[in-house]
Amino acid sequence: MASHPSPPALRLWPAFVIVGLQWFSRYGLAYFNPDLINFGVLGGVAAGALLAVWWLFFSRATRLERFSAIPLLILFMMLTTQLLHESVATGMMGMMFVVVSIPVTSLVFLVWATLMRNAAANLRFGAMVATLAAACLGWTLVRTGGIDAGANAFFHWRWSPTAEQQFIAQLDDDRQEIAQLDHQAAAPAWSGFRGNQGDSAVSGTTFETDWQNHPPRERWRRPVGPAWSSFAVSQGYFFTQEQRDQEEMVTCYRLADGEPVWQHADQTRFWESNAGAGPRATPTLADDMLYTLGATGRFNALKARDGTVVWSRDITADSGVEAPGWGFSCSPLVHNQRVYVAAAGTLLAYDRANGEPVWQAEKDNQGYSSPVWCTLDGVEQILLVSGYGLRGYDPADGKTLWSFELPGLGIVLPKILNERELLVSAGSSQPLFRLEISRDGDDWQVKQLWESRGLKVYFNAVVTHGEQVFGFDGRIMAAVNLNDGKRAWKGGRYGQGQCLLLPDQDLLLVLSESGDLALVGADGTKFQEFAKIPALQGKTWNHPVLIDNLLLLRNAEEMAMFELSQKPSKSAEASP
Repeated sequence: MASHPSPPALRLWPAFVIVGLQWFSRYGLAYFNPDLINFGVLGGVAAGALLAVWWLFFSRATRLERFSAIPLLILFMMLTTQLLHESVATGMMGMMFVVVSIPVTSLVFLVWATLMRNAAANLRFGAMVATLAAACLGWTLVRTGGIDAGANAFFHWRWSPTAEQQFIAQLDDDRQEIAQLDHQAAAPAWSGFRGNQGDSAVSGTTFETDWQNHPPRERWRRPVGPAWSSFAVSQGYFFTQEQRDQEEMVTCYRLADGEPVWQHADQTRFWESNAGAGPRATPTLADDMLYTLGATGRFNALKARDGTVVWSRDITADSGVEAPGWGFSCSPLVHNQRVYVAAAGTLLAYDRANGEPVWQAEKDNQGYSSPVWCTLDGVEQILLVSGYGLRGYDPADGKTLWSFELPGLGIVLPKILNERELLVSAGSSQPLFRLEISRDGDDWQVKQLWESRGLKVYFNAVVTHGEQVFGFDGRIMAAVNLNDGKRAWKGGRYGQGQCLLLPDQDLLLVLSESGDLALVGADGTKFQEFAKIPALQGKTWNHPVLIDNLLLLRNAEEMAMFELSQKPSKSAEASP
C-alpha cells in the first residue's frame, strides 16, 4: 500500500517576526510611551491580520490547512462570543474578547505550528483544529475584574468568587450606632472630594521622609465593598460609599479603629465591566448633613449622626439625563443654602433643607466631573467640565456666563489659580490649558494663555506648587512650568494614581494605581522619589485623605489607615 507523503515543513520565521512585533506593539509600546496605548491595541489586532496573510500565502501549509484555518477560527470565535462571561463580553466597550484573544491566539497558533512543523498531515490538521478551539473557547472559563489604565484586564476563573462576594460572605455586623458629632463644631477635617479647599493640598505639619527608619505605621485594615469613592472625615468618624450586592451603601466608620458605626442602603446597583460595581462619587459633609450621589442617580441628604434620610432625589428623573457609560460620578457641592450636583454634564441646584429643585442648567449628556465654586473677575460662579468643555454658571439661576470648548470626555476638575486664571483639561489624556477669564460688563472673554501636551491627565486632577504644575501624564508623573506649560520633568511609573500635595515640605504623596504609596519631590528641576512602600492590594483609583498625620486609603476591595511619623518641631528639638 502506498504511503501518504508528509506535508511540507512550515516556513516559520515570518510568523516569529509577526508575533514578536504583535506582542511588543500590544504590551511594549505603552510601557515605553503610555500615549501609544491605542496604537498598541490596534497594532495587536493588525498583526493578527498580517499573520493570516502569512498563513495563506507564505507558510507552505497544505491547501486544506491554509483554507480551513481562518473559517474555523471565525466559527470558534462566534461560538465563544455566545458563551463568554458578561464581564468579558462587554469589557472595553464590547471589544475585550477581540483585543485580548487575537494576540494570545496568534501566539498559541505559532506554538502549534512550531511543534507540528514536520508532523504527519492528519495529526497536524487535527492538532490545528484542537488548538484553535482551545484558544477561543478557553476564554469562556474566565471573567474579568476590570481593566487598568493600560487596558490590561484582570482575569480570574469564572467560578471564583469576586472580592465583593467574599466581603459580603464574611459580613456579620449590621450595627446602627450614633456618631457623636457636634454640629456646632468647626468645619469638617475633610469635607469631601479632594479636601476642604478641593485642591488636594495638606499644610500645617511635616513628616519624616526616611521611610526605612520611620515607615508609615498601619493602624488598621479592613475589607470594603466596591466603589471609587474617597472619604469625608469629621470628629473621629469617616464616611464613604460602597456596593454590597444589590444595595448601594453610604457608610460611617470610626477613624480610630475602622469599625462600622452606621449604614444607609438604597436598592440599586450599577456595574460596568471596565471599572466594576459601585458608586463613583465621594460624600460631601456640611454642618450635620451628608450629601451623596450614587452611580445610578440616587441623590441623598442624610443626617451624619445616624444616616437618617432627610430627603432623597432621583437626578435621572429630575434632569432627563440617563447615567453615562461609567455611571454618575459627581461629588456634590454645598454652598450656603443650596447643594449642586451634575447629572453627567448637566448642572442641577437643589434646596439644602428640603431637596426641592431650584434650577437646571443647559443639558449636556456627557461628563464625569464635579462642580467647583469660585470667584472670577469679582463674580461668584460655578464651574463644571462636561462633554462640551468648561462652562461658568450663574449660581442664582444656572445661566451660562461663559464657555470654553475642550476635547475629551469631561472628567477632570479645573484648578483655580487666581481671580482671573485657571487650569483645565477635560481629561481622557487630552491637553492641559491655562485660561484667563475676564469681563466687560455682562460680556465675558476667555483667553487661552497656553496649551500643553506635556501633562495629559486622564481622570486625576493636577496640583500646583510654586511655578510648577504636577500630575499624571498618562501613567507617569510629570511636571510642567506654570508660566508656559513646558514640561520640566517626567518620571515614576505609578499608573493612573492619585496624589496629595504637601507644600510645607515640597513633596507629593503619591498613591499608585497598583496600591503603592510613594513620596516624590514637588520641584521643577527633576523627578526624585524619596520613599515607596506597598499600601493596598488591587487596582486603586480612589483619592487619598490626610488628617494631621493619619492617612486614609481605599480601593474597591479594602481600606486602611496609616500613621505617618511627624517631624519634631524646631522648638521641640531645641528644648533640653
